[in-house]
Amino acid sequence: MTHRSVSPPYEYVTTEGHLAAILERIAPSSVMAIALGTTGPDTFVDRIRALQLAVPDHPPVVIDCAQVPQGGLAKLQELFELPVVKVVHNGKLALKFLCQAGFDLSSLYFDTMLASQLLSGGLMDVRHDLKTVAKAYLDEYLPETCGIIRAASLTDKQLRSAGQTVSAVLSLHAALSERIASAGLTDCMRLECNCLPAVAAMECNGMLMDMGQWRTLQDTYNELEESLAHEVRRELTTSGQRTLGDVAAINLGSPHQVKHALRSAGVPVRNVREDELIKYEEDHPAIPYYIRYKHVLKLKNGFLDALPRHVNPLTGRVHPTFLQVGTVNGRFACRDPNLQQIPIDGAVRGCFVAARDHRLVIADYAQFELRVIADISGDETMTRAFQRGEDLHKLTASLVLDTPLDQVTKDERLIAKVLNIGLIYGMGARSLRRYANYIYGVHFTLEDAYEFRRRFFDAYSGVRAFHRRMGTTPLVSVRTLSGRIRRWADGQDPKLTELLNTRVQGTAADIMKQAVTSLHEALSARAKIVCCVHDELLVEAPQARAAEVAETVAYQMRAAGNEFLRNVPLDVDVAIARSWAGKA
Repeated sequence: MTHRSVSPPYEYVTTEGHLAAILERIAPSSVMAIALGTTGPDTFVDRIRALQLAVPDHPPVVIDCAQVPQGGLAKLQELFELPVVKVVHNGKLALKFLCQAGFDLSSLYFDTMLASQLLSGGLMDVRHDLKTVAKAYLDEYLPETCGIIRAASLTDKQLRSAGQTVSAVLSLHAALSERIASAGLTDCMRLECNCLPAVAAMECNGMLMDMGQWRTLQDTYNELEESLAHEVRRELTTSGQRTLGDVAAINLGSPHQVKHALRSAGVPVRNVREDELIKYEEDHPAIPYYIRYKHVLKLKNGFLDALPRHVNPLTGRVHPTFLQVGTVNGRFACRDPNLQQIPIDGAVRGCFVAARDHRLVIADYAQFELRVIADISGDETMTRAFQRGEDLHKLTASLVLDTPLDQVTKDERLIAKVLNIGLIYGMGARSLRRYANYIYGVHFTLEDAYEFRRRFFDAYSGVRAFHRRMGTTPLVSVRTLSGRIRRWADGQDPKLTELLNTRVQGTAADIMKQAVTSLHEALSARAKIVCCVHDELLVEAPQARAAEVAETVAYQMRAAGNEFLRNVPLDVDVAIARSWAGKA
């Protein structure tokens, strides 16, 4: 196949007068593509070198930001404020650079990268860079896109590439808009694009770390690692079953050596994964120490030693990358660093703090996905419980364990929590038992698991009927309430758990994105969103306004649920604290 190369003419703008004429010409357009060439990828250090604009029926414009006086560039703000559709590719990065340059874009965005991601339906092996998307939807070959420009002056090749880049973005708007509409993704696309400014701001805001407290924590965990390693070796030494020679020489980082040592001590482990070791936890005293040692090592390697490398020297904060469509069901993903996997451990989260004279407002949806499935399934028992403000975990314990509601114990409520979280996604009895043991340390027999499962679905027959409907629903109809669709590779037969996860957890993701969008707009300059972790939002606010901001956060999060759920209200737990550890 011969690729059709894009080689449009371009207008090269280097003077304030030329820019003013260009702006007057393109202002009446209803759609405008925007692309940037920057001096590097860091929005805190690098700057916009070339700004490209394209509107229908006109050649693309390449503005040389090093040539046009700053006063002339300021006139772009008037253009950015017009109620036209701003078409971008990877709009979050563009918004961050534009914001750092002092520009504020009004709403009405269309991000061609987000459109491509939505159309792919969560297939993780699909690329969404501009060159790939242009080839897929326009059959146009971009030799290279205008990205990093470090030269003192723009070459003809760079100018031509800049014109090709922004022209491709404009062309993709028409091609992808049509496909988004025909796929029934218009509402979901609007949701994602409206969320763009909030996500860009969240990355720019970042989270402040108390590095002194962090270094103290590192020292504590270094000592704990050494102590636990010593206990593991001591217990293996005193077992009297050594055949491996000097136990002190065992490399605890080698699964093979640890397995060999345990088997030599009479423990028939197949491997040293935690779910396997838990089975023999009471059979050898080295095993509990080794499990804890692995937890400490994971915490040290994954966070305590790695996180300081992500602290920006200019801001003193960590500025993670939030992937807006980062999972198959539409939830946010996070990297560099992954704050969504920060342990709940209070000592660790206590190192993430608010600035001086500020506080963190920490808010999360209570029993979020249970409320979503209650509404989607129409289960009457769950719905009534949430409408009355009841604790569903206690209700489930009462219904499944035959305990009067006012006599449910803490342990019984924990069992019910395991059942609620596991069974709404269709876990079988064996998986439920493993999940309870591995995640919550709750032990029950396989016979109990079967009986709990039967009683659960007898109590929540609407959920059982929903599961059965989902099992027979055509894959093209497996959508969230925003219309988000998930696709599977050809020949792949999805499991019921995947279908349920898409519908329920994906809808929860829709609600959270609506909450982030609405809250960002409502907070304005009063406070700033600094992190989003699945069902939890963190907002940094001046101490004097923290209570007022907390009310706004709770209101906007509840209101976001009302945009999607018909019968079940969302409840939001809010705390005001000096650090992330302030909410139990």
